[in-house]
Amino acid sequence: MRRLWISAAFLVCASGASADWRDAGAPGVATRELARTPEGRSVVVTRIAAADAEHPDRQPAVLVIAGIDARHAIGREAAGSLVRTMSEGEALAGRTLYVVEDLNPDGSARFAKFGRDGLPTADTGRAPDETPRDADRDRRFAEDGGDDLNDDGMITLMRLRPVMGYDLAPTHVIDAEDPRVMRERGPGEAATHVVMIEGTDNDGDGLFNEDGYGGTAGGGIDLDMHFPIEWPEHADGAGWAPLTRPEARGLVDWMLTRDNIVAVVVYGERDNLWQTPATNRFDVTRRVPLGIEAGDKAAYDAVGERYREITGVRGFSGWSIDGSARGVEGSLMLWTYADFGALTFATPVYVRPDLVRREPARGEAERDEAADGERTGASERSAADDAQDEPRVVEIGGYRVEMTPEGVRAAMARLESADAEEQTRVMAAFQALPSEVRSQMTALAQQEDGEAAPPAAAPLAGEGESRGRQNAGAPAGGGSGESAWAKWLAVADEQGRGFVEWRSFDHPQLGEVEIGGFEPGFMQNPPEGMREALFEQQASLVSEVLDRLPSLNVADASAERIGSGLVRVRVRLVNEGRFATRSAIASKSRRLAPTVLAIETEPERVVSGSRVVRFESVEPGGHAQASWLVRQDGPVRVELRDPVFGWMDIEIDPASGRWSATPKEARR
Repeated sequence: MRRLWISAAFLVCASGASADWRDAGAPGVATRELARTPEGRSVVVTRIAAADAEHPDRQPAVLVIAGIDARHAIGREAAGSLVRTMSEGEALAGRTLYVVEDLNPDGSARFAKFGRDGLPTADTGRAPDETPRDADRDRRFAEDGGDDLNDDGMITLMRLRPVMGYDLAPTHVIDAEDPRVMRERGPGEAATHVVMIEGTDNDGDGLFNEDGYGGTAGGGIDLDMHFPIEWPEHADGAGWAPLTRPEARGLVDWMLTRDNIVAVVVYGERDNLWQTPATNRFDVTRRVPLGIEAGDKAAYDAVGERYREITGVRGFSGWSIDGSARGVEGSLMLWTYADFGALTFATPVYVRPDLVRREPARGEAERDEAADGERTGASERSAADDAQDEPRVVEIGGYRVEMTPEGVRAAMARLESADAEEQTRVMAAFQALPSEVRSQMTALAQQEDGEAAPPAAAPLAGEGESRGRQNAGAPAGGGSGESAWAKWLAVADEQGRGFVEWRSFDHPQLGEVEIGGFEPGFMQNPPEGMREALFEQQASLVSEVLDRLPSLNVADASAERIGSGLVRVRVRLVNEGRFATRSAIASKSRRLAPTVLAIETEPERVVSGSRVVRFESVEPGGHAQASWLVRQDGPVRVELRDPVFGWMDIEIDPASGRWSATPKEARR
């Protein structure tokens, strides 16, 4: 199923949601229940506006959504911190902030309680499925999930050599430099080990952990592939239909009543801010954007640039052991953008520390400045300097490519899914690069884990801003240090947490195995000491988005008598914000009505001009104007209608030239 439209009747079906806002005890702050989960927990949205705001739901708004993945505690905490910070500040004049702190409270509760009461923690953030599934189609339900064999309270990984009697093909080797690292075999190298989830073949079918909680399939609903756009019908965790979970349905139901939401910020696995998403990428119908519309690129560029300034993030680490990013099919981010029509910015809040440019220590800034001055004529760098420098980020036709094997491969994967026009443009930009840079990128693309890194090319002119110092303890150079696994291990070593050392275990079916690997939730969440700084960064990011919201106002109005009972009427609107009044995707989706200026008089009195004038969008700093020639005695009235900014009566007195604009209740 490529795309699914949900009828209004289905969306309004019972979800346990309250229809009223309730005072939250602070000026301008209110809460509302969106849904009640199968386990009886509330999904709540908090509304924050200026204390003197008369109609908070009739002014431009940003919606922040967290907790879609139960493992992502830092996202929930950042959203909660945002509520406290914004309710105490003064950044919301004429704007509203909505915050959903936890979209998946049942999943969060399950993940939090595991590791206690004999229940192991598994590396899954799904919402618990009240109806057990038969993922392996053997007419038994959730019978073969992961198992905590060594009783350490966690379901991690097993590594073992192939065993007779089981169809377990080796895919990995133990890295020679760091035996904790399991890497895929290189060219001409024989794989020696199987890597699999900790557990047994509970149902005796020869397969391990294929059906149930903590296994490779089954065990709940993944809310981030449960929305009605490009829904992956047959994917494990997508559910039997989109929006069957009340959490997702309640959110969609409420959002479709909120025309004032201009932008959405999603805290979760995805990140579309460290690098602007591709334009002109569509599904097979050529209608649904899988990246962003070209007309929205400037907005994403601006917010992304500010995000990188605030956070120092210069890459994507992902939540998978190989550092890969999964598809957007059925995701919340895709639905809020491509269907709902809001600019949607996604961030994991926390990324692997080696992907963050740290502030230089005392004396480093001066040394870096001197090095920048010498860089113009430099063509070589010493190996010692290379070992300290962060991987460069090279701009190629709008793609920000990190000069590492995983960075180059990620860019290649993105390019493969782009349309022919974009591929041609990016390849032309690639061919325009210096030959040494092209050679290095080609070598990085072909490099396997464990091979030495290719020699670094000379930096490009003007590229100094993308360079910095690498965090202490993070691996540099070739060997296992190039793999995502090794880089996360370096983080675990530096932070003193997150990795369970491999230990031998006598498996009841497989014999001798080793159990170990990363702790569930380690890649999603930072240590305690980093949290406050991350909260401040997210408050700055959301404040930036709020500050950019469009602001449509009446700039001028006039009514001039020109004789014979005729009056020339002009009204000019201005967008004083830094986003357009309608994004490109909002205009395309046509979910919202256009901005309207309508002169309030009988049609036969309008001599010139259309009585109702429509504007699809007003660009940042731009104007929209309507004029009429009418037969009119006395004051002239013009009605401004906009689903985001509300309705307004504009009254103009031709005799005095004075005019006034008064908000009014919208007619439904």
